[in-house]
Amino acid sequence: GNVLGHYQLTQALLPSLLAAKGKVVILSSAGHAMAQLPRPDESIAELIKTGRGSSIGKYGFTKLCGVWHAIGLHRRYGSS
Repeated sequence: GNVLGHYQLTQALLPSLLAAKGKVVILSSAGHAMAQLPRPDESIAELIKTGRGSSIGKYGFTKLCGVWHAIGLHRRYGSS
C-alpha cells in the first residue's frame, strides 16, 4: 500500500499528466537511509511477510522505493 498504490495511481494518471504538462510530487523522508533491503534470495513480499527485520527498516524501504520511483519518472519524462 505504501508503495504500490502510489505507483499504480501515477501509472493510471500518466497520460493525463503528460497531456496537461502536470507534475507528480512524491514525498519521502530521511527514513530512506534506514531502508532494509531484501536478501538476494528473498523477494520484497517475502521480506514483508516473514516479519524479518525492524519496522523502521521496512518503512525505510518503502521510502526508498518512492525515491526510486521519482528518479525513474524523471529519467523517462523529465523533459515532458
